[in-house]
Amino acid sequence: MTLATRSRSRLSALTAACLLTLAMPASPVFAKTKEKPAAETTAPSPFDYKFEIPTIDLVGANMDEATLRDILGGNIVPHAAELAALDAASITIPQINFTYATVGDKGAPATGTVKYTDIVLSDVVDGVVGSVAVGATTVEARDVSSTFGTMSAKQLNIAAMLGAFGLVPEPTDTSFQTIYADFTAEGGTISGPDADCEIGKVTLDEFQARPLKTNFLEIIALASEMEANDGNPPPETVGKLLRIYADLFTAFKSTPAHFSGLDCSGDADGEQFAMKARPDHHGRL
Repeated sequence: MTLATRSRSRLSALTAACLLTLAMPASPVFAKTKEKPAAETTAPSPFDYKFEIPTIDLVGANMDEATLRDILGGNIVPHAAELAALDAASITIPQINFTYATVGDKGAPATGTVKYTDIVLSDVVDGVVGSVAVGATTVEARDVSSTFGTMSAKQLNIAAMLGAFGLVPEPTDTSFQTIYADFTAEGGTISGPDADCEIGKVTLDEFQARPLKTNFLEIIALASEMEANDGNPPPETVGKLLRIYADLFTAFKSTPAHFSGLDCSGDADGEQFAMKARPDHHGRL
């Protein structure tokens, strides 16, 4: 099934993506925003995207397939409360295809695809996933291609993540909560016209977050306000943005990540090069 293509302002989309990257290894865009009419502001570069999810297998779930498809397509906000209370014996998604098209440098079109395969969530109780795994991820963007192996984690706390972004009623407990534990990424490869890299395995014992002082929808509204001012927002808007950034820097924490290394080789201006990065005995580069 192909979900409808949507458009949004580039700034709002990038804001959403960056915020989510802080919280999870991989995730779709959280919210939908409306573009302002061209008469009100300089027209942003369009960001069109599409999700394709051929099949979903729900076992013992308290959510129907149509709702889950809507969530996976990016429409999380209206279903946040349902997602925070999700129960399921298992959810299996053989494949998710994400494609996008925007305008790159100098007005040139920029397109890309991301494919996730063999996604399995098990033992989901009250928005906490006992174990989650993504079998493989492939990315094609312009002339760069990437392939990554299995990513997995335990105790993925969807409810706590939604609470951290203010998408469910404000929690009474504002302390740090575990978002996921025992994260493992098996590594992969990145290939481009000038270099090829092999990325080693990454492990992380625990990632935590606390509720942000500004909820996600307010952050999106602030991004739209800045865009409407053609990059010259009033001082009070800049002040709000700086406070949000300061809050973000202290809202997430994790145990040390252990990385097995990086090998790259290629050609830079006709000169062959090779680069290796290896961790120390603590697993740090």
